[in-house]
Amino acid sequence: MSVVDLHAHSTFSMLDGMGTPKEVVERAAELHWGAVCLTEHGWMGSAPALYQAAKANRWWKNFSGFEEGSPKPILKPIIGCELYIVPDEMLGLKGKEFRSVSFHLTVLALNTEGYHNLVAWTTFANQRENMYYNPRISLEAMADIAPYTLDNNVVLSGCLGGELCQSLISVEGNGINLGVAYVDSLKSLFPNFYIEVQRHERKKFLGHGFARYESTCQKQAEANFKLALIAEATGTPMVVTNDSHYLRAEQRGAHLMMTAKKQGKNLANVPGNAQANYLPQYGYFTNYLQPMEGIAKKFDNGDEMLKNVQGIVDMVDIRLDPLDDFKYSIPFSGYNDPEAKIRKRSAKRLKELKSLHGKDVMKRFDLELSVMGDFAHYLLMMSDFIRQAKKQGILTNTRGSAANSLVCYCLGIHDIDPMPGAYDLLFSRFVNPARKKFPDIDIDIDKDRYEDFMEYVKDYMAEREGEGQVVQISNYGTLANRSSFRMMADALGISKEDQDEISKLLPNIIDSGMVDEENDVYEALKQEYPEIYELASGVFDSMRNISQHACGW
Repeated sequence: MSVVDLHAHSTFSMLDGMGTPKEVVERAAELHWGAVCLTEHGWMGSAPALYQAAKANRWWKNFSGFEEGSPKPILKPIIGCELYIVPDEMLGLKGKEFRSVSFHLTVLALNTEGYHNLVAWTTFANQRENMYYNPRISLEAMADIAPYTLDNNVVLSGCLGGELCQSLISVEGNGINLGVAYVDSLKSLFPNFYIEVQRHERKKFLGHGFARYESTCQKQAEANFKLALIAEATGTPMVVTNDSHYLRAEQRGAHLMMTAKKQGKNLANVPGNAQANYLPQYGYFTNYLQPMEGIAKKFDNGDEMLKNVQGIVDMVDIRLDPLDDFKYSIPFSGYNDPEAKIRKRSAKRLKELKSLHGKDVMKRFDLELSVMGDFAHYLLMMSDFIRQAKKQGILTNTRGSAANSLVCYCLGIHDIDPMPGAYDLLFSRFVNPARKKFPDIDIDIDKDRYEDFMEYVKDYMAEREGEGQVVQISNYGTLANRSSFRMMADALGISKEDQDEISKLLPNIIDSGMVDEENDVYEALKQEYPEIYELASGVFDSMRNISQHACGW
């Protein structure tokens, strides 16, 4: 088995990394790695998908490196994060002078406890008061809020953006003494601390005016020399990483243009080849998943560093039980016989409706309840929430297909009579056995009383399910077919008018199922616009933004 890159990014490093966690796992399998690792920028959104994909992968089936009858290992998932570290006194401060004052620190989980430490740290960093362009945390805060001891994590000193490297290449003098002091302080805090080195120099990319890349290589060479001295002086083990941002070398062009757009490089009005104009500002020519042995050969102590990496891999044993045996059940509403409670709570409105619409009311009520019986607890919870809101004078409005349900009307979830003779709404629009989608109830809440409403929800769930059961979810947007095309076309300098014309060739809604996802959504571009086709296909389905869901908990 080959050695894994312990510093890698996927599409969850928004518009900076490429490839889904599953694709990263598949690439790791191609490389015959015994583990796979992701260290996204500032958060851990890819962790569940990485964990599940790694556990499900059986790369060894097509690998002849094992003796017959020997145990076949899984592809071990290693969950990490590239944290943004700031001085403790700078937490919460915002302003232009604080925008770029942060340092990278690569942190990995050795086990479930280490994973929970990472969850605590990234949650803290992403709080509104700490988020400023990047999610920020201090070393002091990491020590203070960690739910488990710090020996459950591995800490690497970081890339060129780390505090150690920055001090070595930016301070007057050689910075060795400062570096030794920094390493000693980190080792006193984190028992599993390693000095991280990288090397991206490749001759074929030098001497072509790629200014940022050549500067990076020069700074890395300077930092690596000093890092080796510090490692020897402090007795600190070293590891080699590659800070991978995409899967294969052939994706370099798509990654280049994607990062150009992320940095706000509107190249539409740049004369000549827009892609070529951005090349001097691009520095990721070798930052893709590749055999680490080739990179290690560039160092005198490369074999030792690979052994240290493998030593970390051997220590990792993360078990996330909720993902190993995932089951979802509707939370308990507090009513032991929810269907009986629904009938009792609905009795008053049913009586009123029968006088208006006759015996058909009970037929429909019984039909709906028989179809939605498994969701009885859910319906009662929503009813409780809205009833309590009315008591507190909180305005709510239930919208969407839930208004088609007579049971929901009788429970007070909405106030629209769906029966013929009133609004004549079809129940099947809300719940249809032929449709896999579960019923959901969308409620608008008075924004000035939203926190009051959610406090009740939290207390309600805590009584039934225990503490910590209610959390707000995030959502993210991806580059669909037209948006990925427009991103690449704009970066290549194609006018908006031409983009509009070309985009009409593409299907609009890929997620709805209206288009066969197995078909090539860029087929119409292949012949006329091969360059755009290649680049847009490369970034298709990449994540473009992450946000707090407007209402989902």
